[in-house]
Amino acid sequence: MSSPSRQKLERDLIFMARTMRTRQNVEQLLGPERHTNITDRDYNRALAFLPGPHRHYNTIGTVVGAVSGYSLRHRSWGAARLGGVVFFSALTGRAVGSAYAVFSFYRFLNGLENPDGFARALENVQHRLEQPGAIPAPQQSQDDSFSTPVYPETASSSPSSPAAPPAAPTSAWDRIRAANAQQTQQSSWDALRQSHERSRVPRPPQDGSSDNRFYDSDRAAEQAKFDELLEKERNFGK
Repeated sequence: MSSPSRQKLERDLIFMARTMRTRQNVEQLLGPERHTNITDRDYNRALAFLPGPHRHYNTIGTVVGAVSGYSLRHRSWGAARLGGVVFFSALTGRAVGSAYAVFSFYRFLNGLENPDGFARALENVQHRLEQPGAIPAPQQSQDDSFSTPVYPETASSSPSSPAAPPAAPTSAWDRIRAANAQQTQQSSWDALRQSHERSRVPRPPQDGSSDNRFYDSDRAAEQAKFDELLEKERNFGK
């Protein structure tokens, strides 16, 4: 492997680790470079290695280190000492896992059939990624039986806009007409209220023997007074 290509690939280790995390990403990014800069053997190796388990070596090392440190505990240790041992063991395991991941990358680079072409392919991928919209984001395929139906929007489904409030009168005539209308409305309400109050006034009962007797006696007295006045008029005319 030539020195410039080796240095270029070593600088692109972080780029490959960040961008080619899944098999679909590798196919999308390195697929256009196949048969031009990347051979079939290098493409298949990249497709198998870049999304591989080496990406989780640091996490695996952290867990293994923490478990190993906890297994070394003694009964005489306090909580602080036990926590320190577990933390140091987890940190050591993470460092070992990261180092082993880097070693796996170097082993992958050393096994390339055409490292110069692979370096040119990575450079082309970086140029394409710098152009906005050049490489669309991968879309997840969905089963047709579980896809959510999309219904077209209709005019009836759109929310109706609230009615605009009536404009306030601006001219003097408008203010006068508004005042007259208000007075007319108030007078109508007053008439209705007065008629309602009149209807609520209790009327004298139509039946009842005591009330009828008083009413008949008053009527007889009035009739007697009237007859007496008529008699006086007749006598006065004679």
